[in-house]
Amino acid sequence: LFFQHGGLTTLGVNVVVQALPALVVGMLLKPVLRRGGRAMAWPVGLVAGAGSTAGSVLLLGTALWISKQTLMAQVLLVAHLPLIVLEALAAGAALHLLCRLQPAMLDLAPEPPEVHHVSPT
Repeated sequence: LFFQHGGLTTLGVNVVVQALPALVVGMLLKPVLRRGGRAMAWPVGLVAGAGSTAGSVLLLGTALWISKQTLMAQVLLVAHLPLIVLEALAAGAALHLLCRLQPAMLDLAPEPPEVHHVSPT
């Protein structure tokens, strides 16, 4: 479209490849985050980042395989392994920070402040 390459079908495949895994992973992990609260932010973020990126890579690899570009699909899968790890770390850190600073944005109840009891002596 933009560079006169591909058209609407290419745009549609790209949208599905990028959006579908993130939506599925988000819908699966949101209940886990709600049940676990802030303590589960880091692990849920790791799984969300890795899962959505890996899902996108698998969908793109499948699209390439269907279009008979099997070598490109294999190279794509191997080349994206470091990116999956980096995306997991970035998403884990971002979700952990978001849970600490803006829990209401994630529909999480803020944790009560710590109360220090002073014993009378």
